[in-house]
Amino acid sequence: MFKNYKNIVLAWLFIILLSCDAPHINPLDPENPDNEFRALQGNVQTETIPRLPIKGVNVSWQNDNIVVQTNENGDFSLSRLSNKNGNLVFYKEGFLPDTQTIIWGEHKLLTVNKFLNSEPKIQSLAIYSSVKNEFFGKQVVSLYIEVSIIDEEKDVDTVFVENDDLKISSKLNEITRGYYSRKFSKEELGLQSLEELIGKELKIVVKDKLGYKFTIARSNLKRIISQIITAKSPINKEDTVSVFPTLVWNKFLVGFKFSYHVQIYSEETVPQLIWEKTNIPQDSISVKVKSPISGNPDNDYFWVIWAVDEFKNRTQSTPASFKVRP
Repeated sequence: MFKNYKNIVLAWLFIILLSCDAPHINPLDPENPDNEFRALQGNVQTETIPRLPIKGVNVSWQNDNIVVQTNENGDFSLSRLSNKNGNLVFYKEGFLPDTQTIIWGEHKLLTVNKFLNSEPKIQSLAIYSSVKNEFFGKQVVSLYIEVSIIDEEKDVDTVFVENDDLKISSKLNEITRGYYSRKFSKEELGLQSLEELIGKELKIVVKDKLGYKFTIARSNLKRIISQIITAKSPINKEDTVSVFPTLVWNKFLVGFKFSYHVQIYSEETVPQLIWEKTNIPQDSISVKVKSPISGNPDNDYFWVIWAVDEFKNRTQSTPASFKVRP
């Protein structure tokens, strides 16, 4: 009997304690007014609509050097934070980093939702020189830059090529969506010679529609092929050939790997390409045209040989003219 009475008293005491309005004594309890710690929670999604959760974003509370990652739903939480205003930094490779300033005020728990902007990604990049040898020993040297970009946000505004040392910042032309290119002369880049670019770092910089800038690639110009490649036959308008001519050139001797690229044009105000062959081995000195060329006696033609290295740098021979026998 006494034992049952004792149990009833203990039960009533336990109920009274639970219903008591006295302060909680757990120092980590958010409801405890003596708790000096703070906490953050939130969610991270893509800037692009439809917005999707981003897993694996590093969320860093810099005051206490605490870093957590978002889960598969994009959620995160940080606890036991010092009661001091600071910065919450969001970072994941492939996205533009972002920072949220946290001011606690009277709050012990704050919720932060963040949208991250996906960085454009480089798909391909070619930086190469082109040397055209013209009559009377004239050489025309140009720089070509060709860039393909993956733009998941579809918000790329402008693409630039930049070099800080040479004070270069020039816009590339958008040819099709995601593909940008431009041909530059030394004057357009403010240089005395394009030789100044060899080995110098060139950055491909993208500016999006919000004004953010991303450096998505770095590369350089490997060489300018200034050596002259020469045609052997036919080489002037007095030379007449069959509708299936064999084009012959002098062997091009340089200290790097390359291939030949041969083209035939009709000689008009605006020359028209009528035949070409690429990837001819570098030990070759001739190629036979296997598609018939018009034998109209009023038509004149010229042909050129290119030597193209593994980086797409190239040099072109002086044009060589010929006629086709009817």
